[in-house]
Amino acid sequence: MTESRHDVLGSMLRAELRWLMQLRWAVAATVVLLGVLHAAFGSAFGHKFEIIAVGLAIFLWNLCLWLGSPKRAKTGTVPLLLVAWAHLIVDLVCLTLLTVWTGGVLSPLLGLYVIHMVFASVLLSRVQAFVAAAAAAGMLCVGLLLTDQWPSGEREDLILTGWVVSLPLAVYVVNRITRELFRLEQKRLRAQNKLRKMRRRLASQQQRMMQHEKLVSMGQLAAGVAHEISNPLAGMDGLLQLMERHPEKPRPEAVATLREQVARIQQTVRQLTGLAHPDLGQPGRVEVNSLVTDALEMLKYDHRLRKVKVELDLAKDAGSVELVARAMHQVLINLVFNALDAMDDVDEPVLRVRTRRDTDSVFIDVEDTGCGIPPAAWDHVFRPFYTSKPIGKGTGLGLPISLALVRGQGGELTFRSEVGKCTVFTVRLPVRPEQSGGAVDTES
Repeated sequence: MTESRHDVLGSMLRAELRWLMQLRWAVAATVVLLGVLHAAFGSAFGHKFEIIAVGLAIFLWNLCLWLGSPKRAKTGTVPLLLVAWAHLIVDLVCLTLLTVWTGGVLSPLLGLYVIHMVFASVLLSRVQAFVAAAAAAGMLCVGLLLTDQWPSGEREDLILTGWVVSLPLAVYVVNRITRELFRLEQKRLRAQNKLRKMRRRLASQQQRMMQHEKLVSMGQLAAGVAHEISNPLAGMDGLLQLMERHPEKPRPEAVATLREQVARIQQTVRQLTGLAHPDLGQPGRVEVNSLVTDALEMLKYDHRLRKVKVELDLAKDAGSVELVARAMHQVLINLVFNALDAMDDVDEPVLRVRTRRDTDSVFIDVEDTGCGIPPAAWDHVFRPFYTSKPIGKGTGLGLPISLALVRGQGGELTFRSEVGKCTVFTVRLPVRPEQSGGAVDTES
């Protein structure tokens, strides 16, 4: 494999090395056992105790590799290549010793070199695998020369020649098979990385859309907020003018009045800051009924809400759920805004908000007595940028964002509508077991 392929397929290389170590335990045990059997019952081959020593050496070598295995090491390409070469070279040395001690070119172990060529083709690049094949051939040839077992007959010459040819041939065949597999794996990983980047980009765009929708909500509340702030400011200004005209008359109650008005303004600013905050915050246990009342409290600045009869039916057993409070506030605000828009032309508009609970879910219903949604539009309600409102009034993002936020809490957002009568949007939230000692978070 090339270095770039190591970068892409490093995890695969580490997995192959771990599997090779597992296989080596069995090989070490087998070599020691065969050496013991040869020593006990006799054998046509000598070097019985040397064979046992090689088996023990394989065991100790594998133990060292296991203690410093790649899963504990850094994931860099060079360390992995060095480990792969270390695996291969030591294995070839041990196999060469065992081969020359068990008959040379007539050894029953001669065919095991092909298995190591398969490992070399998988663990190394194509060029390095051919180098490994040459190294294996060189090791055996040197071993045969040093032990005076060089082939002396035509039959042995043919065996050695065929064996030498089989090593690079095995490397070539395995490389041809695995090259396409590696190419497909690289292609899959590149597509996976591309998809991951697209998901991050989509999440970023969704976050910007959510923030845009929040700012739209604040824009709809702007007139009411200005009125809410101007009233206490006017009272404070009048009180300060009175104190300025008559500084000789102390007014102890004036300070308390000023503080009360300042607190009123601070509460308004705090609510708006929570609504506009780009970060949705962390999940926590939230009282469902408090969630509804807090959202309606934010909407008190919308002048349209003052013209609508609001009916609350909050179940006493609604309890609390694990969710992100700011996200659900945004959902409820979007649903109420849609309800208010739907009742613009209704003579006696009524907004009904209900909470209810069953075994494993909590439900929040937002119902309006508006014009309803025609059946032809039902399939498009949660589609981004779809809106039935006049141009410039609706963004077509409120309901899709609300759906995404509710599903992000593990819930679902559905609706039912009767044309000319009502529309009900229902938020279903899953009930999870309450953590022991967990505090209820009702902050927005």
